[in-house]
Amino acid sequence: MQGVELRSLQPVEALGIGISKDGSMLATVPFDGPVMLWDLDTGENIKDLGGYGGYDTSDAEFSADGHYLVSDLASGIYLWRTSDGSLMWNEVKNSMAVTYSPDGKYLAYSDVDEGNKVFLTSPDGARVIRTIEGMQSPVWALFFSADGSMLAASDGREIHVWQVPDGALLAVGKAACP
Repeated sequence: MQGVELRSLQPVEALGIGISKDGSMLATVPFDGPVMLWDLDTGENIKDLGGYGGYDTSDAEFSADGHYLVSDLASGIYLWRTSDGSLMWNEVKNSMAVTYSPDGKYLAYSDVDEGNKVFLTSPDGARVIRTIEGMQSPVWALFFSADGSMLAASDGREIHVWQVPDGALLAVGKAACP
């Protein structure tokens, strides 16, 4: 069975994308331009949000309620309010991983300039809830468990898994030696 194209967004260059939980919006991260917000019902560009330039680990992710969009770009982490496209936060300049918890309670990101620490904040990034240490190299990926109770981070050498409520380290998986 072959899929049917529903809509084409043109021209769109995308190194990273994100789709809102309700399926109404798409965010695209280009190689050399601003993050763009699209209306998936009409295919129209809602707004060029800003930021500049993606790279191979760039992503865009909407908060569970769709009120915020966060993107990890070559120039730092950017967080926008989706209702008006206003920039809410751009404090971290050197990161490769950012994600929202499935329940919308937390924004998690890593900061290379802070010794690869992982930060759990409020969804709007305004309040740091917890700082987690222990990653030896820059974090490439962050993932919450489906119920939001655990957070996993990988730096390409190790995977750490923490319990979200108290930040307790649950497991460390190390790469096998060649």
